[in-house]
Amino acid sequence: MPGIKEIKNRIKSISDTQKITNAMYLVASARLSAARNTVFSQREYSDEAESMLACALTHSGGESVFTRDNGRDCDAVLVLGGDRGLCGDYNKNVAKFALSALGGFRNPRIFVSGGRVKSLLCAAGITPDESFEPVIRKPDNETASLITDYFVNLFKEGVISSFSVIYADFSDRSKLCVRKILPVRKVDDGAAKCEFMPGAGEVLDTLVPLCLKSEIRSCILSSFCSEQNSRMTAMKNANDNAGDLLGELQLEYNHTRQNAITGEITEISGERNLS
Repeated sequence: MPGIKEIKNRIKSISDTQKITNAMYLVASARLSAARNTVFSQREYSDEAESMLACALTHSGGESVFTRDNGRDCDAVLVLGGDRGLCGDYNKNVAKFALSALGGFRNPRIFVSGGRVKSLLCAAGITPDESFEPVIRKPDNETASLITDYFVNLFKEGVISSFSVIYADFSDRSKLCVRKILPVRKVDDGAAKCEFMPGAGEVLDTLVPLCLKSEIRSCILSSFCSEQNSRMTAMKNANDNAGDLLGELQLEYNHTRQNAITGEITEISGERNLS
């Protein structure tokens, strides 16, 4: 049975750990709140951009370099995961879903954001073509532009035939899904009334990268929110478990201390009786 000193040391150790997990919970909560505010603030812009894109597709007949299949059997897949741990099974679930979804692509080229997911994919025998760890840590416009330009250039040059993103959809309870970005889906919006200068085709070629940037940033933000939410859940569970363990240790400490005091009193009483 551990002594009073050992129990006190263990209580202190768990209390210190609980402070760390509580701090991580607060940090994840703040990051999630900021990311959600960004999602809400850009929703109006995204809706308007999608409406303009549908209108341009209708007036141009849907003919654009971004809507045509270039005939090459090579699909690019970007897997959005986490770059840090302590978020439960989030990264493990993303990697597992990605491995199961890859069977639906033609000669897939795998691109990854998140060192944890990259390690899990490599352990499963999948070597990514490219990794975006240095830039993906900030789900901002610059990151979205960098990724958009990279894959748009690959598509326009005929290196890839399509581009899809695997991510956790935070708006749907962080459900893992596949979202096809390129080629752009044709939308039947015959009721749209717009005038394009110099023409719908020229506007479409300029508008598509802007809409793709918004769409990719939405995926990045959704993945980021899902990761922070998973981390909050994991840290809350750790805090609750630590609290339960501290309660048990405190009770054990009180019993041990009481037994020690009782033993000392008994010993003193015995010495007095002998004298």
